[in-house]
Amino acid sequence: MIKKDVSNGAEVQPEDQASRGEIIIYGMGTAANMMAGKTYALLTPLMVITLGMSPILAGMILAIKTLWDAFTDPVMATITDNANTRWGRRRPFILVGGVSLALVCLGTWLFIPSSPRTPNVEPTAVVKPAAPIADSAVVSADKAGETVSVVPVAPIIDKKKNIRPPRKSFMASMRDGIAELEKTSKEKKHLFIYLTIALMLMATAQTVFSVPYYALGIELSPSYHGRTRVVAFRSIFDKLIGFLGPWFLPFCLGSFFVDGIEGIKWLTIILASFAIPLVILSTCFTKERTKVDRARKKVNMFASIAATAKNRHFLKIASLYVVIQVAIGLFAQLGLFINIYYVFGGDKQAGAIMSGKVGSFAALLGIPAIPLITWICKKYQKHNALRLAILMTSAGCVLNWFCLNPAYPELQYILPFFFSLGISSTYTVLGTMMADVTDIDELNTGSRREGMFGAVMAWMMKAIASIQALAAGAVLVATGFNIELGVNQLPGVILNMRLLFSFAPAILLLFSLFILYRYPLTKKRMEEIKEILAERKRVAAAAQG
Repeated sequence: MIKKDVSNGAEVQPEDQASRGEIIIYGMGTAANMMAGKTYALLTPLMVITLGMSPILAGMILAIKTLWDAFTDPVMATITDNANTRWGRRRPFILVGGVSLALVCLGTWLFIPSSPRTPNVEPTAVVKPAAPIADSAVVSADKAGETVSVVPVAPIIDKKKNIRPPRKSFMASMRDGIAELEKTSKEKKHLFIYLTIALMLMATAQTVFSVPYYALGIELSPSYHGRTRVVAFRSIFDKLIGFLGPWFLPFCLGSFFVDGIEGIKWLTIILASFAIPLVILSTCFTKERTKVDRARKKVNMFASIAATAKNRHFLKIASLYVVIQVAIGLFAQLGLFINIYYVFGGDKQAGAIMSGKVGSFAALLGIPAIPLITWICKKYQKHNALRLAILMTSAGCVLNWFCLNPAYPELQYILPFFFSLGISSTYTVLGTMMADVTDIDELNTGSRREGMFGAVMAWMMKAIASIQALAAGAVLVATGFNIELGVNQLPGVILNMRLLFSFAPAILLLFSLFILYRYPLTKKRMEEIKEILAERKRVAAAAQG
């Protein structure tokens, strides 16, 4: 029996629509992707705070990783779109990639080379009056007072005299940061090479998993609002994992670990023990619905990429993704350093804990945002819901200026009501709008190429991210921030960080509203496309039989 899909007016077979239970099981598989994402997010803070490396070097590692990742995505998309195994063209790769991703992530931190590290708990500083010490050092003693050593401290900045060296340009700061690799110690050079190779292996495993995983999500429920439900449930699992994510850095920097590297070793053990079973469960209990013609001609990778890149609807959605990613990602890391060195006066633990509390509250608040934005999509259409989400995110960025306040740190709990609700809704809507593009592509080309659309999108995003990762470290350096100075930053440094963190992303986000002007893939247009595709299938079925 044929059931009418009231969401788009097209005729849809009941077996072509995934049940709620199947969608929930599918959403659990995102755990592997989230595990990798959180590891990438911890790289810069741990390299700077624990390993004492330049933020530019952390940015270089992420840039190399994302460039490699961008290269592998189209290759994997071609493989999965043309695959024809007895288990399907998506699920075998999801299983192998997801399990490999968790294991590589775990191995990266278990076998990291030894190098000088900053402990999570600094030695107690004691000044002995009988032995005057120079201004540039203090006496460090253990709790028993038995071991004494001289430890250098940051130079004191006379803020009244406002003495400061000449400021360098953005490009000069970048060159200085890259040159840091040449003059760094042998141990840190080895560490840089190790982490670069490890993250490239992790990126490869993530590509094998994520490209077919997101392509399968498009296929689960092909109706206009069915795709919104799939993205919504997947986003809920993202938020559930994200609820814990802000606590990962405080966990790694906790006093119960010697240093942050020991902390992330235990963190990845815990995450892998959950991610691997969930990937296996997601693979075994989901169904592929796209019927593949075994005799069909395989699509050439470069021809498929070219066709995708010419799709103007795809380019519009891709542009939105890029602008939003740059707006959020380029300045995001400034928030942690502002919290530690401005709001909490250099207390790493207090700053990380506050970031964790606000982040967890934001993730928790993001869960009810998903059914709310889903309802708004149904009531006012997807593109209008996206406009509202972008405006809320932009407002949240501006509020950073007022809420990151040393006198009232608790004001940060206001931010999730704007920024987190907005960004959660933004990515939920963008995901389902991208799924609609695959239908108009089928109308124009006659092929279903979910994998390639996801891969080309990822390629564009990661090409931007590779530049962004390097630029994000350069942004921190360009503000004049120096980790060795701690709370005694040069005058104007914290102000520069706050201005960039609050207003630069807000302006970029507002620019994305111009891209949405006169958005063409409305609900009415998608209904027309669905009807044409359904008629084509009926004619083809009648001709065959």
